[in-house]
Amino acid sequence: MMLVVMMMQVMKRQRKRMTSRFKLILCAYFSLYSIQAFATLGVFPVTGLSLNTSAGDSTQGSLKFVPDAAETIPVFYKLADFNVNDKEVDKSKLLIKTLYTNGFESLDQYRPVLSGKENQLPLAAIIKFEPSWYDLPGTYTGLLIPGVNDADHNQLPSVPVSVVVNPISRLSLEPATFSIATSSMALPVISEVDLLFGTNRSLWSLYIKAENLAKQSGVEIESDRIYVRIKNVETPNTWLLLDQPLKIISGSATSIHNIATLEFFVDAKLADKSGEYTGLIKFFVQNY
Repeated sequence: MMLVVMMMQVMKRQRKRMTSRFKLILCAYFSLYSIQAFATLGVFPVTGLSLNTSAGDSTQGSLKFVPDAAETIPVFYKLADFNVNDKEVDKSKLLIKTLYTNGFESLDQYRPVLSGKENQLPLAAIIKFEPSWYDLPGTYTGLLIPGVNDADHNQLPSVPVSVVVNPISRLSLEPATFSIATSSMALPVISEVDLLFGTNRSLWSLYIKAENLAKQSGVEIESDRIYVRIKNVETPNTWLLLDQPLKIISGSATSIHNIATLEFFVDAKLADKSGEYTGLIKFFVQNY
């Protein structure tokens, strides 16, 4: 009788151990299965996308999306926010092109990057930004966020984006070189020059200054006899001296266009020796 009782106790302990072992294995199995149920997505470069550009130009870069085998539904991305200098920027200015978009499309709404049928095949997306002359210089920052229709995909990564828009001012003259015949204030002989200018600075002023005109022999005509005025203004007869830096025009951000036509003349003196004199007229831009 005692032997039977002992055998029954041994059998109970063995059943207990077997039950325990089975529970542990079952628990580990379900845990492993649950982890594998979530799809993952690698985005490269892992630090996000950084672009650099200037007004009048465009810039683009690429992101690589690498899905795992569990990614079987379409994945979309859009730009969640876009800011520069604490000011919100129009999100439609950032564009994306993938295998599933119709060329470049704006990221102000969700755009497809994966179809769900890639089976671990990496796909590239081209991101483009085209700043205008009216976009402020600075670092534009934003975040691309994923959009999917499945709760198991809510762990897909967001992608930081930064775009540096450089400050730029462009100035050209038409013609770039010109001749001014000496004359008198009473009957000035005028040379006209178109001033083409563009800048993405919010406020600016344009200054102009002339150097002395000199012959090869060293004879000079001083810059205090070189004059300028803007054509077709309310006081067209007001000539301004160019012996000191002179603010000729100012304004706000603008695309490149003819902002003014300048008229130049040199006041002649009887003592001036005849011949050809050369010199420079310099332009300076001050930004605010």
